[in-house]
Amino acid sequence: MRSSCHFLTVLFVALLHSIFLQSPPLRACQNTSSVPLQQDTMLVELHPVAGVDVSSATNNLSDRSNTAAVEAVVEECSAPVFICAPQREFADSTHAPKDSARTSSDSIPLNRTALDSIALPQRPPRFTLDGSPVRNYTQLDPLKTALVGGGFTAILGGLQIYQYNAFWSDRTTFRIIEDGDLEYGADKGGHMFAAYTMSKFATDALLTSGFSHDLAVVSGGLIGAGYQFFVEVQDGFGKNWGFSPTDVYANTAGSVLHILQHFVPFFSNIHYKATYLPAPWMDEKTRKGSSNPIDDYSAWTWWFSFNIHGMLWEEAKPFWPSWLNLSVGYAARNLEWADASRRYIIALDYDMEKLLPSGGPVWNWFRQYLNLLKFPSPALEFSFAPDGKPLGPPRFYFIFPFKLGSIQF
Repeated sequence: MRSSCHFLTVLFVALLHSIFLQSPPLRACQNTSSVPLQQDTMLVELHPVAGVDVSSATNNLSDRSNTAAVEAVVEECSAPVFICAPQREFADSTHAPKDSARTSSDSIPLNRTALDSIALPQRPPRFTLDGSPVRNYTQLDPLKTALVGGGFTAILGGLQIYQYNAFWSDRTTFRIIEDGDLEYGADKGGHMFAAYTMSKFATDALLTSGFSHDLAVVSGGLIGAGYQFFVEVQDGFGKNWGFSPTDVYANTAGSVLHILQHFVPFFSNIHYKATYLPAPWMDEKTRKGSSNPIDDYSAWTWWFSFNIHGMLWEEAKPFWPSWLNLSVGYAARNLEWADASRRYIIALDYDMEKLLPSGGPVWNWFRQYLNLLKFPSPALEFSFAPDGKPLGPPRFYFIFPFKLGSIQF
C-alpha cells in the first residue's frame, strides 16, 4: 500500500536523523555564536510539552507545574544547558547582558530564576495519547514507533478495504473527470475535511513515536495529502468515478491548513469543523443515490470556526469569552431533488479545548479532537437556489441544525 510505505519511509528517515544528527539529544538551537566558551555546552529552545498550556504569550514558567514539565525535558542532559528564548525578561542583573540590545540568540544558564523568566513561544498546545512530551527534537522510541506505525498502517489498510468494496470494485481504465461543482461544492468540503483530519491523526502518530513537533506536523500534513491523493488515483480507475483535479486542490488545502495552524499564529485561530446529521432529522431529504453516510452530502455541513478572542487586541479580550467562537458554514440540502438548495450559515461555536476541563493524558488527547466537530448552537441560515437566487428570507435557529422553534424572517 503506497500510503503505508510513505509512513514507514518517514519513520526510517527520522530514525537516521535522530541517530546521526541529534546526539546529544537536546541540541535544538543550531546558532552557537552567543554560547559562552564552555566545553560541552548545549542549547535548548523550549517548545510546548504535554500538559503545558502555551496558547498565550503571557503563559510562562512561573507556574510550578509548567516549571516541572520543562525541567523534565532537560533533566536527562548531563552537560551545562543554555536556553534560547525569543521572549524573556531577566529576573535580576546577574543574567542581564551588558549590551541592552538583546536578540533571540542570547543565552542564559538553566536554573530556577532563568526558568521562571522565560515566555514560551506562541504555539497551540498539543497532547499525545500516552502523555509523553511534545518534543522540540526527534528521539524515536523503537517500541512506540513499531506499535504506532503498525497500528496506523492497519487502520489505513482496513479503510482501503472498505473503500474498495464500497466505491472501486467496478474498475475501468484511468480517466480524469472535472467535477468542481459536484453536489454544489459539498463534495469538496468533504475532501478538505478528510485530508485535514488525516493530517492531524498522522501528526499524533509521529509525535507519539518521538518525532519533533515541527517535523511531525509537516510529515503528518504530507501523509494526509499523500493518502488522499492515493484515494483520488483509485477514483480515477473507478467505473462510477474519475480523477478530479479540484478534489486534489481541496485535499491539499486541508493539509496546508493543518500545517499553517502550527507555524503561522494567525491560522491557529481557525478550526475546520464538520456537522453530520441524517437529513430527515433536520426535516430535509436524503440525497438520492447515496449508499452510505460518506456520500450523503445532504447530511453534512462544513464550517470555518474563528477564535474571536485570539484575534482581538489585548484591551478587548476581556469582553469576549475565550471559549466562544464564531463559525461560518456551508451545506447543500435535498440533493438530487427538485428543491435542492445551497445554505450559508453564521453560528456561534464552542472551543471545546477551552470549555472542557483538563484531565488525564487520554482525555486531553481526545478533548482536542472535539474541535473537529461543530456542536448545535444558535445560528442564522441563508438559503439559495442552485443558480444563486435567494429562496426567501433568512431563518434563525435557536439550536442549529434543528428547525424546531426556528424563526423564518
